[in-house]
Amino acid sequence: MKTLLSIAVFITIAIIAWLSVTDKNYSDETLQPADTQPHIEIFINNFKISNIDTRGQANYILSGKRLERYSNSDDAMVSLPVLNFLQENNHWLITADQAIVNNRTNIITLNDNVIMQQQDKPQSVQISSDIMHIDTSSQVAYTDTKVNIRQGPSRMQSTGMRFDNSKNILELNHNVNGYYLNPRHASH
Repeated sequence: MKTLLSIAVFITIAIIAWLSVTDKNYSDETLQPADTQPHIEIFINNFKISNIDTRGQANYILSGKRLERYSNSDDAMVSLPVLNFLQENNHWLITADQAIVNNRTNIITLNDNVIMQQQDKPQSVQISSDIMHIDTSSQVAYTDTKVNIRQGPSRMQSTGMRFDNSKNILELNHNVNGYYLNPRHASH
């Protein structure tokens, strides 16, 4: 009787196990996220990416705390981005809280606490704003939002600006106010 009960329990467990395995239909649809719902396709923590020109020289270096690229999107989200433009005589360091990098358009949109700091120059220029768009192909930075500009003792504000790094030309759009002191004469 004990043996018969043990065999019955064993057969019952075997049937339950077999049904639980064969009853579920695992298809590709249940294992893969739906194409309509975005999901993280790529992520990198504490990264540094260099863009190299045709001569083998670095155009810029983008680093940050985290980069996330979602499915069905040309955009990658970057937290705490640092963008380093490395051109001779026009070296700029640009930081922000967040950025969106669009690989199709080569536009980097920096958001929240954007600071552009000119490097390797005495009396360097510092530009701050809430939003800044950087076209990495043409090296043009632009925004329609309020910007604050500092250079030594000079201070200016504008609503919107366009800065062409390759030509070293800064255009202030409108509502411009402030004062400019020539850095060569400011110390006299």
